[in-house]
Amino acid sequence: MMNSAISNLEKHKGDFWVTMIIWCLEIPINLYLWIATEDAFILHAPSASNIALCVGLYLVFLLGYLMFYRYQYVTPNKNRALIGLGVLALAWGSLSMMFFFKMVALMATIILAQLVRVVAFKWAIFVGLFIPIVAVSLDILLGKPTEYIPIILYSIINTLAILSSYRLVAELTAKNESLRLVRELTSAQILLSASTKRDERLRIARDLHDTLGHQLTALSLQLEVASHVEEKAKQAHIQQAQAISRSLLSSVRESVSQIRHEKDVELNALLTNLAKGIPGLVVKVNNQLVEAITDTRKVEVIYRCVQEGLTNISKHARAKNCVIKLSNDTNNVFISIKDDGKNSENIKEGNGLIGMKERVNSIDGQLEYSVSQKGFELNIQLPLN
Repeated sequence: MMNSAISNLEKHKGDFWVTMIIWCLEIPINLYLWIATEDAFILHAPSASNIALCVGLYLVFLLGYLMFYRYQYVTPNKNRALIGLGVLALAWGSLSMMFFFKMVALMATIILAQLVRVVAFKWAIFVGLFIPIVAVSLDILLGKPTEYIPIILYSIINTLAILSSYRLVAELTAKNESLRLVRELTSAQILLSASTKRDERLRIARDLHDTLGHQLTALSLQLEVASHVEEKAKQAHIQQAQAISRSLLSSVRESVSQIRHEKDVELNALLTNLAKGIPGLVVKVNNQLVEAITDTRKVEVIYRCVQEGLTNISKHARAKNCVIKLSNDTNNVFISIKDDGKNSENIKEGNGLIGMKERVNSIDGQLEYSVSQKGFELNIQLPLN
């Protein structure tokens, strides 16, 4: 969890520090202009209570931004992020209505830059252009001279802020998708390499058994017959050759057995590579397999099911943590994928779950899932042999 939080902070620290700088500059500048100059359209005189109210609203704005930043980037929670954005808008609106500071417009730009991350692009543009219209309307209602050039510039700045933020979001999304594809490609390469090596080992094992093993067996039989010949001078040499041939035959059998039962696929490496670097999700692989899985087809089914499970979690579950557990008994392999997301209890099976069931059923396995307040759990059982 800590690594994921640090990663998100690194990606968005530019936004954070720009906002902090603007916020820190806003307060002293506006307070100075408020106290040093007289503006008939500012309804509140710069008294101690009004200054305290103004600073308080700025602090509420800061609180709203920190809340939005935390639940949007560090520990994602869409509902709380929207509440933080609402607090931002409320503080900005109160400052705008009560004090009419011109620089408060910069705070609205900050809100708009974040708005595009939680609503559709067209709605963010609409709000960005709607705010200047409201400002002009207020000027007209209050009888204040309308400054159209600043309003136009403000509209342009809003639009540019939204476009820049939208492009940044699109680039981060594309980057995350690219990283996901790289992880899957790397795992697929490992799987393909392991399958090729396994086929080659089986070919070598068959060749050893069919050729060298057969020849050594024939040699042993021939020497066994020769040992009964009454040529006592050759007896010691024949017995030695017989012992050597038996030793060679035993070595061949041992080699064949070792090649056949060698661990075919680094399943743990496959799953670890697949699970790392998923934005906003910490995945732990708990491999408790006592016996290595040598069937490449079973390994591929496990890999594809875990891959699809992680994809569903990252898209739909709003989870922070996921645990993948593998274990086995004498007859079966058990795979469990569990997250702590807030899932709907009425899950409709889509292509992902249907595809997993088909893969599991194709090798006589079973797939079950359950949903609760604690998250979503997927359980798969496959025959070991």
